[in-house]
Amino acid sequence: MKSFDMHHDGVAGTAGAAESGRHKRRNSPKSAAAAEERVIVRNTAGQWLFPVLLSGSTFLFFMYYHTLRGKPYSLFTANKCAGITAVIVFSATLLIGPLARITGKFRRFLVYRRPLGLAAFVFLSAHAFASLLLLPEQFPLKYFREHLFSTLTGVASFILLALAAVISNARSLRLLGYNRWKLLQSLSRPALALGLAHFVVLGKFANWLKWFRSPDYIYPPGTMLPFAAGVAALLVFVASLRRGRGAR
Repeated sequence: MKSFDMHHDGVAGTAGAAESGRHKRRNSPKSAAAAEERVIVRNTAGQWLFPVLLSGSTFLFFMYYHTLRGKPYSLFTANKCAGITAVIVFSATLLIGPLARITGKFRRFLVYRRPLGLAAFVFLSAHAFASLLLLPEQFPLKYFREHLFSTLTGVASFILLALAAVISNARSLRLLGYNRWKLLQSLSRPALALGLAHFVVLGKFANWLKWFRSPDYIYPPGTMLPFAAGVAALLVFVASLRRGRGAR
């Protein structure tokens, strides 16, 4: 009986050590990096469908919405709607992670973060390209000098998002290492804050107040929704951090 107990203890100890080894491997930095790679930097064709449809339909909706506000279809309107779409889709991207930390129900949406973020960057790039090169009458060089702060916030936001987009791949994750890669990706939130500042310093806030004081005008300015979406994304992120500290 004693020899059986010793054999049983030895088997149990071996099994426990194996399980402990598996647990350590699952929680090691390399395992974390591999999991992050699967979730964020590797996507199937089907996982691209929803982000493409969401960003495309958002753009088309705001194009139509501007006609309701008396703004006809034009390259200028399309450029504005591209910027609006970029902020809304990118805000949705940044909402997924914090919501997944707050409630596990959103974890299944983590696979959409990379496609959504890259789709938002495509629209942001189109907005920047059109503003700089395709609309010289609306945006001459003098305009950028007179609106220097809004220009700088927009450029800074674009640079940070471009960095996040460029490293959103498996090769960058392996080269940089998980911690450094994650740190660079976290610059997306300051980029969103700069994008919201870009809205405010362009004088949009004054237009919003004007709409609140004019109840006869039915449709609010199109920039109100992306600004609200961006603020919501940042507030949910802060709430997720506070919840994490409370749990510890």
